[in-house]
Amino acid sequence: MKSDKELYKLFSSCPELLFEAANSKPCDTYKMVSITLKEFERRSDGFLQPTSESVFSRWMQERFKNLSYEEVIKMFVELTPLENTRSYKELVAIGEKKGEKKGRKEGEKTGRKEGEKKAARQIITRLVTQKFNIKSQRISPRLRSLRTRDMIELADQILSMNSYEDAFQWIDERKKKLTQNKLI
Repeated sequence: MKSDKELYKLFSSCPELLFEAANSKPCDTYKMVSITLKEFERRSDGFLQPTSESVFSRWMQERFKNLSYEEVIKMFVELTPLENTRSYKELVAIGEKKGEKKGRKEGEKTGRKEGEKKAARQIITRLVTQKFNIKSQRISPRLRSLRTRDMIELADQILSMNSYEDAFQWIDERKKKLTQNKLI
């Protein structure tokens, strides 16, 4: 309300006008104040605060009928650590469930990609070893740094290659290209 100084001045001097405009009867007397809730970083320039503690006191007395005044005050002085409250535990449980769900999805996606890459590497290894009659140990390690889509492209190229040296050359050129583009 400080941005609208006239209204702030009006309600600061006569807060009952706000209740009158709202067709409401106040149960206490109020004053206009400006408050800042630092924890949430929210600011309210126009807040009607009761001038007496009667409303709050009445509520506390009603809410905790079986407690003495000293016991009620002690509740505010000796606050339970947040980590020990039921609401904190419930919120943490909700967060953990969401985290587990997200982690599971990401894990499945990563596992799927790794599985596809492993399968592509196995297929290329089999194609090269069968077509060029070489041992799998000669080709398999060379494929580890290639991406899945590179191995799929290599599979298409193997059909037109004449020797395993052609496959090795293709792999080496692709690795250089990936290193230059920093795509590995």
